[in-house]
Amino acid sequence: MTDETEENKEKQAPASGAGLTPPMAPMKPSPSGVTEIYSNFLGFSWTQYDVRIRFAQVIPARENAAVHEFVAEERAAITLAWAHAKGLLMILQELVKSYEKVNGQIVPLKMPTPE
Repeated sequence: MTDETEENKEKQAPASGAGLTPPMAPMKPSPSGVTEIYSNFLGFSWTQYDVRIRFAQVIPARENAAVHEFVAEERAAITLAWAHAKGLLMILQELVKSYEKVNGQIVPLKMPTPE
């Protein structure tokens, strides 16, 4: 006998393309609001317990510099359990696949190098 009733089945949504049906929890707005952060640079570190992703934005190293020098200014960091990191990987793979099907292959950008 299982605890899975029809009501519980309706609260689950399939993970994109993975054939899995993880339990879903409704998103509740934070009382303090959600901070929106733009990132175009990532840094990673890990332990046997979790993965840490550091989000940064590449910006000019100095204002009005004649030489193209850039730094990655850290904006936020998130630490995930390995199970969540794998789930994120699977979902991102499906999202990228769907995006490229419509818009063509994503090509990594090249930064200008100092002369």
